[in-house]
Amino acid sequence: MQDACNGSSSPVVAIFNVAMIGHVNPTFALVQELVKRGCRVHYFLPPVSQIRSAAEDSGAQVEAYLADDPADFVLEQCGLEDLASVQQDVLPDERAMWERAVWPLASTLMSGDHVIARCKELGVNVVLYDPIMPCGLLVAKVLGVPCASLVTFPGMGSLADMLNASEHAGRLEKATAFRAPYGKAIEQKFG
Repeated sequence: MQDACNGSSSPVVAIFNVAMIGHVNPTFALVQELVKRGCRVHYFLPPVSQIRSAAEDSGAQVEAYLADDPADFVLEQCGLEDLASVQQDVLPDERAMWERAVWPLASTLMSGDHVIARCKELGVNVVLYDPIMPCGLLVAKVLGVPCASLVTFPGMGSLADMLNASEHAGRLEKATAFRAPYGKAIEQKFG
């Protein structure tokens, strides 16, 4: 069987992730294998030097989420400026849920134009992304290239509290409502 990355031209892979060890560490072996097979791997990461260095050490070319790559850019803070306008709809004990629900989509709105343009420029023909980073899915959709979501889990039972429906009745609906305006904005902006 011929390696997928050893064709007449080297496939260009874009990976989108967060700067969280449990999310990125499992991907570095994959990057090494892709590079070994002749793929060019471009890894989009926020400006966290240790995480970026590890990605480079695995063989990837690190890419920024924003064109100017500001050192103080924190994905998890995207959208927080909107909290003031929805404060009356977010109860104090729901603030953390609101932040977790909103920042992935708010960061996609903020970085979408740049990452799409950069991936076009690089000639990306496959996208891998952490599900917490929907901009990878957006890039694949806009460019019309295949994509796969990379999911890592710390172990059995670790999500038990989140999935206990009797304790968290209504939380999924509430998080969906928090995300809805951002999803609509992404659809309007990028199609």
